[in-house]
Amino acid sequence: MKKFFTKQNTNLELNPNEYFKPEAMIWVSKVYLLAATILHIIVLCLYIYSGVIPLAINSIIDIVLFFTFFCIFNENRIRFIYTTVIIIIETYVLIHVFTFGWNYNFFIYSFMIIPLSILSSISVREKRYNVKLPIIYFIVTQGILLCVRIYNIYNPIKPLYKFEGLIHNLYTIEGIIVYVTTTIASFVPLYAFILDLNKAYARMDKMNEDLIY
Repeated sequence: MKKFFTKQNTNLELNPNEYFKPEAMIWVSKVYLLAATILHIIVLCLYIYSGVIPLAINSIIDIVLFFTFFCIFNENRIRFIYTTVIIIIETYVLIHVFTFGWNYNFFIYSFMIIPLSILSSISVREKRYNVKLPIIYFIVTQGILLCVRIYNIYNPIKPLYKFEGLIHNLYTIEGIIVYVTTTIASFVPLYAFILDLNKAYARMDKMNEDLIY
């Protein structure tokens, strides 16, 4: 009898990988990476048209990275890819600040770091999330931007490029697009994570019912 119950409990044991399955997160993340690739291709055309070579080079690198991540994204690479995307965004913002100053609202793109920092704590191989990781990412990335802001107060950053007319309007529109996409992209991945978490709790409830039975 003891052997029977031991065998039954072993069969009902829930593996951590079976508990949390980031299904919604995976397809939402792939859509996000593909959209980021397309967006960077569009702005690359603007950089080339306006003659901003440093940003054009930066966009080419970002396009290659985003598309590569889109192709290789899976549940085992969530933390690595989100961590790398955080570095990409931070670099993107800093280059824009030193290229255009604080014009065109490009620094708003840094808000994306907040949800990505939270999602970087996820690893399906671990029973618990690494809660220290998003705090470290947030402090480091926002601390760098804060230091740049303080430096700018005492030593104003002179933009390398100043535009007027059509090009100025195009960059203003791009800044608005960055604001809108950042707002949407900050919400959607977290929503997908909540969906997956709800499904995980449903699996756990079903498991508890089986154990009670």
